[in-house]
Amino acid sequence: VFFLDSPSQELQPGRDFFFDLPYGNKTGTLRWNHLFNDKLFFNLSAVYNDYQFQFDGGQEDFIFKLFSGVRDYNLKLDFEYYPNTVHNLKYGVNYTYHKLTPSTASATNGEVDFSTDFLPKYANEVGLYLLDDIKLSQQVSINAGLRYSIFSQVGPYTSKLTGQEYGNFESAITYTGFEPRVSFKYASSRDLSFKGGVTFTNQYLHLVSNSSSTLPTDIWVPSTEIIELQRGIQYAVGAFKNWDKDNYETSIEVYYKDLKNQIDYADNYVNDIATEVEDEFVFGEGRAYGAEFFLKKSTGRLNGWVGYTLSRTERSFPDIENGRWFSAVYDKTHDLSVVANYKLSKKWDMGATFIYGSGKYFTPF
Repeated sequence: VFFLDSPSQELQPGRDFFFDLPYGNKTGTLRWNHLFNDKLFFNLSAVYNDYQFQFDGGQEDFIFKLFSGVRDYNLKLDFEYYPNTVHNLKYGVNYTYHKLTPSTASATNGEVDFSTDFLPKYANEVGLYLLDDIKLSQQVSINAGLRYSIFSQVGPYTSKLTGQEYGNFESAITYTGFEPRVSFKYASSRDLSFKGGVTFTNQYLHLVSNSSSTLPTDIWVPSTEIIELQRGIQYAVGAFKNWDKDNYETSIEVYYKDLKNQIDYADNYVNDIATEVEDEFVFGEGRAYGAEFFLKKSTGRLNGWVGYTLSRTERSFPDIENGRWFSAVYDKTHDLSVVANYKLSKKWDMGATFIYGSGKYFTPF
């Protein structure tokens, strides 16, 4: 759990503004593995996850509190089956019960109290998948899979569109979708290979970022009758080459993502705690593309690796600047990492790490 506190009065005398910023994640997992035989493996997992964000602040008699969170109960059943030397099958089913509190607030000013009465949103999510890792030959392998997902917003909930009331676990709206994926690997020689793939994804929980805020106030919201599911397609291809008897590894990969039903705050958005946050959203599209370069030296007294990514992540919304494409809040054009290790002796090693990353083009205030 991360906690950020305002400077004390001793450090900054005369300053009467204060804030506390605790946020973090709690998780727990129970897992049971079972080997039926030398061809079939079974894994049952129960996972609990609780993410919370909270902001407490105030000045003199005014005190303000903001809270949002996501709580998940997840049950997963996974099988792995090896029918022969050509196929490696993975299949299973998982169920998740979501409880999301997008944003609630309370404030006190002297003897006057105010609080929002927004209720959490609940959802059921079920996914079934089948994946086959196919080894056609020593040079060619294919990984193909298909996932089918079902997401239902459930009660207690009152529809904003029709006014209909839904009881506990009663479905208000349901989204479904297929998510196929396929990738390949071709080894033209012992030290040179090529990889590529296409992946279709559906996303039912959405992280919404405010590009004009310096605080970590990103919130998670579910797909509802107002917020549709997000869809994405990713294309990737790369080349991998080893040199000098595998002492050096190099790779180059390029990718492109096409994103639909992206979410952002409206152009004239102000943080009004009396308005439910999903009423302030606009919807559009996104894209992400880039190239990744990697070099690794595995042997010798001096070894390490260098990784560099050149990428762009952009969004476009008809209701924001007439659809002009702009950089997303988490866009990082340049991302460079350097790791070096040097063996001084049999007992002593020395290591160093350097990281460089670009950020926003402006500083909001």
